[in-house]
Amino acid sequence: GRLDPIKFTYNKNIVENVRKYSYLGVVFSNSGSFTEAKKELYQKGLKAYFKFRKCFEHHKPKIKTLLHVFDHTIKPVLLYGSEIWGTFSVEKLNKLKDSYFNKLCGDLIAERLHVKFCKYVLEVNRRSTNIAIAGELGRYPLFLEVILNMIKYFIHLSNPICTGLVAEAFEASRKLHLENKRSWYRNITEVIDYFGMDKCKIFNLKSTLKKYIFQCLCMNYKNTWKNELFNDKRHNSCGNKLRTYRLFKDQFVF
Repeated sequence: GRLDPIKFTYNKNIVENVRKYSYLGVVFSNSGSFTEAKKELYQKGLKAYFKFRKCFEHHKPKIKTLLHVFDHTIKPVLLYGSEIWGTFSVEKLNKLKDSYFNKLCGDLIAERLHVKFCKYVLEVNRRSTNIAIAGELGRYPLFLEVILNMIKYFIHLSNPICTGLVAEAFEASRKLHLENKRSWYRNITEVIDYFGMDKCKIFNLKSTLKKYIFQCLCMNYKNTWKNELFNDKRHNSCGNKLRTYRLFKDQFVF
């Protein structure tokens, strides 16, 4: 017989609702993937970004003011819950070479909006090279902040005073790691090893913990950024698009 389009649409919606649902602002799916969650946060961040641009439609303040406003209004929306879903962005980190770290930073969907914002601030064409934009503003990828959030949360859960369901989930993740299975705990330990962080320092530092972690991440990214800037191998016969730019700007600083 013929397929009733109304019934088909209704049934399809039911299936979609079963497959994914939202809790405390995060979209969960029965597959365990957080792809939909990151897309949803990106859409919310995009709405905040358009509101941001509308506020400064007639008068644009200083660049550092714009960066400050973005970091305190739009970035928290994009990175909401990144302590958990961030590990799904770093699962292949240990398999990648240093030269691909820049690509990994760009693959984060939230980074699209970050780059879009940076180009708006500098008033440049959307085709402008991303690494030049980052170098001009001294802006690190949001991926580094995601890693920072994960490690800080990891340390918080490692504290004996942490109890309840969260502590039980953390212990279950640790056991999976000991059984050589992929887990949230395993991903974070691999991140710490990848960036060469001192585990003793991480668990002993208190007031300077954020500074130490971000310092390790930033040093790694600066090296990657400079390598990309002077990389002539991946370009066509005309050479690196930034070959003139790098004569004047070879340091990652605002």
